[in-house]
Amino acid sequence: MLIQLLKNLGKGVLRIGGNSSDEIDWGGDDAGTDTLHRKLTRADINRLTGFAKAINWPVLFGLNLANNDPSSAADEAAYVHSQLRGNLYSFQTGNEPDFFCSNTHRAASYKYRDYQKEWDRYYTNIKNKAPGASFAGPDVTPFNLRWLDEFAKNEHHRVNLIDGHYYNNGPASNPAIGLPDV
Repeated sequence: MLIQLLKNLGKGVLRIGGNSSDEIDWGGDDAGTDTLHRKLTRADINRLTGFAKAINWPVLFGLNLANNDPSSAADEAAYVHSQLRGNLYSFQTGNEPDFFCSNTHRAASYKYRDYQKEWDRYYTNIKNKAPGASFAGPDVTPFNLRWLDEFAKNEHHRVNLIDGHYYNNGPASNPAIGLPDV
């Protein structure tokens, strides 16, 4: 039923990411034993692949940047790339990394140049394991044009998408937002 519902919408892009992409680690075949901190597994990716193919939408797949582990991200990306193949639109590293300095992911001194260094390490590691992988820029907080501009200047030749969040009535966590507000 859900598959047909999405097909009825027409063309779209399935984004797997958001805050959850920076909160879950790659486990490969190990889902972990802690139910509060489950790991993403090959079986999860296999189910995602079947779903993406069934609805025939490309996938924008978010990788965990918060843990700053480019080697693990490369292992995850290689598996995701091998499974999704033509249904993979691109990889995105980090959800709102420009906000990392305001939460527990990075020190208060975290700036764009720090993100750029991390992004370069992720890009290199992933390209070594999945040479055909495509990349998107960071999904930044609303209206952070400085980060988008810097990233576009530095990486426009290596990405197929640069984007940012826009919350019309946000933030999205605002419980007062309802369907009539969309």
